[in-house]
Amino acid sequence: MPRLVCWVISEGRPGIENQCLGLAEALARTAPAGTGLEIVTKRIRIAPPWRWLPHRFWPEPLRCLGPQGDRLAPPWPDLLICAGRVSVAPSLAVKAASGGLCQAIRLERPYGSGAAFDLVVTPAHDRYEGSNVLHSSGALNRVRPDLLSAAAREFAALAESLPTPLTAVLIGGDSKAYRMTPESLRDLAAGLRAACEANGGGLLITGSRRTPPAAMAAFREAIGGLPHYLWDGSGANPYYGFLGLAETIVTTCDSVSMLSEACATGKPVYVHELPGRGGKLRAFLDRLYAENRARRFAGRLEHWRCEPLDDATAIARAIWLRQPGQPATVS
Repeated sequence: MPRLVCWVISEGRPGIENQCLGLAEALARTAPAGTGLEIVTKRIRIAPPWRWLPHRFWPEPLRCLGPQGDRLAPPWPDLLICAGRVSVAPSLAVKAASGGLCQAIRLERPYGSGAAFDLVVTPAHDRYEGSNVLHSSGALNRVRPDLLSAAAREFAALAESLPTPLTAVLIGGDSKAYRMTPESLRDLAAGLRAACEANGGGLLITGSRRTPPAAMAAFREAIGGLPHYLWDGSGANPYYGFLGLAETIVTTCDSVSMLSEACATGKPVYVHELPGRGGKLRAFLDRLYAENRARRFAGRLEHWRCEPLDDATAIARAIWLRQPGQPATVS
């Protein structure tokens, strides 16, 4: 069996790395018959003074890597997937060092270097076009039934004392388009209280590193008396466990990744909208509403059926179909 090697290159930030891993794992699942794919995660750090300079000033990107991160050295991979600005120059240097044999795939808008990559994968609402561009609906991710089932088993004890049905509550934070204020999270808490009083059940709540402390403090106070578990950031992250355990999901509107992961579960998703102008994210939200993948949260929780938003598998199939040989088949 031919065995290909795929490097996932990033700074290691979970949100970015998980997008890359989501695509890599989908490529492994959809590989043509008889082809294996080994995934190797490379978390890089840029050494000073280069990390303070734009990458166009890095004379030899592979020599600019710091010892705190992983080395990028032969044998070179058959393909690589990268995301984040820091990964651009090192990834293109790997492609060049391989003699062009390594196929370089860039996630997210590449900001000027798009033509140098073999493929660029970016959400349609970014409005980035090119002959080497594949469009996803939202952000690629790792959410799959097997991952959610395993995580639900791992974190089941956190929900043992809560009444059912369970609702996962995903709280993001400030973004370019939206502001999270104490008042906006008090409104969310009021809606959750109304839903719990009408339907019963408990809440599995997780915040983000972006959640403003004052807003979270207001939310904690406002949900007093409701049956809930709120992850405080200590210990293993139960995020996927909450998605697996819950029957419905309520999420704030500020993150394409968070919305995409929620909709990838195939469960009913409700969106609590924050103050802001929306921008490109507004177009993504409106598409989710139009496709009935999500609904605005107004203090009520209902159940409906919808197909999981599985961008990673769709993009992986499109990538394999661009390669010589047989079309991809899902295993």
